[in-house]
Amino acid sequence: MYRSRIILAGLALALVAPIAGAQQTTKPDKQPRAGQQADSARHGQGRHAKRGRHGARKAHGQQAARRARVASFRGIDLTEAQRTQLRTIREQHAAQAKPIAQRLRPAMQEARAARQRGDTAAARAAFERTATDRAALEAIGARQRAAALAVLTPEQRAKVEATTKARQEKAAAKRQGKQAKRAKKAQG
Repeated sequence: MYRSRIILAGLALALVAPIAGAQQTTKPDKQPRAGQQADSARHGQGRHAKRGRHGARKAHGQQAARRARVASFRGIDLTEAQRTQLRTIREQHAAQAKPIAQRLRPAMQEARAARQRGDTAAARAAFERTATDRAALEAIGARQRAAALAVLTPEQRAKVEATTKARQEKAAAKRQGKQAKRAKKAQG
């Protein structure tokens, strides 16, 4: 008796569900504000088109690095002339770094693909092939930082250095905490 009721209820639900779904009213599409496109019109366009809607880890890493560089200068009162000089420095060094970064991209993609396949030897080899280009990018970054610091007054420079040192210490403490957590997990 109980089993037949369950079967009957399941059949009734199977017959009624498609009808109930068809009778639901659809909400009108949300109209975009002035100057905006609808999501469907934007899909596949814009700066995240190749990486998906929220970007890939690579993009987030780049954004984190940029935020760290910007954070060093946060809270410093810059004159308009200093802002202009810093913008010029940033644009000049970005123009130097762009071709190197484009050369790096295929080897780094190869390393990522190898790592995802589980082939650590191939990933390490692909990464090692990029050593000179990575060193060149680091040198460009160091020159950019030196040029940016040269624009600042001694008081501003001291504040930037203090902010940078505090951020590095915080990052080191976070790394040590993660390493301790991994070691504890490996033991237990």
